[in-house]
Amino acid sequence: MASTGQIVQIPVKIDFHIHSAASAHKDGQKVKNGTAENIDVLFGKLEENEVNMAAITDHDRFDYSIYDALRSKVDNAQFLQRVLPGVEFTVSFKTSGGNKPIHVVTLFDDSDQEAVKRIGDAIPFKNGRPEYDDGNAFTEDAYWSIIRYIGLDIVAIAHQKASPGSGRARPNDANSVGEELYNEFLFVEYFEAYEYKNRRNELFN
Repeated sequence: MASTGQIVQIPVKIDFHIHSAASAHKDGQKVKNGTAENIDVLFGKLEENEVNMAAITDHDRFDYSIYDALRSKVDNAQFLQRVLPGVEFTVSFKTSGGNKPIHVVTLFDDSDQEAVKRIGDAIPFKNGRPEYDDGNAFTEDAYWSIIRYIGLDIVAIAHQKASPGSGRARPNDANSVGEELYNEFLFVEYFEAYEYKNRRNELFN
């Protein structure tokens, strides 16, 4: 009889796309209250919605104090079991129509907290904004250079808000790079997962 040890028996509810005050350079006043001091508000909402795993993934920024404040709540949580470190990187890819930026939610292995603390320092930041090397994005080379410096295993999740077959690609979606490169992403499994805006698109794809 085949073992069922590797089969998911109980679904895990996740939220890996949460922004905090560390995203103020892009999200402005919308995230002004997303601080470590107000972490109880976020924790309360995660518990209310029975979320089991979460990650604060700010735009091209990592604030260890906010991540650690939420992580410290796990021991006393009813539903929240794990808080992973993460960043939503803006990464540009070369296409025939020029460079196209894609948002890539990147989750890091949390087994080495000293290495996790390096995440924030690894991302170049100047005058209150990320120091991009390609306009408003990091080049693919710069992105991987940051990842290598941090030295932790990752899971990369690409934005795909609309259906991949949509005639109108949304900015920062994985399929905005064009069909040829998008198919390359899919067939070589460049990303471990894709983030869909709604369940209908997720199930369809």
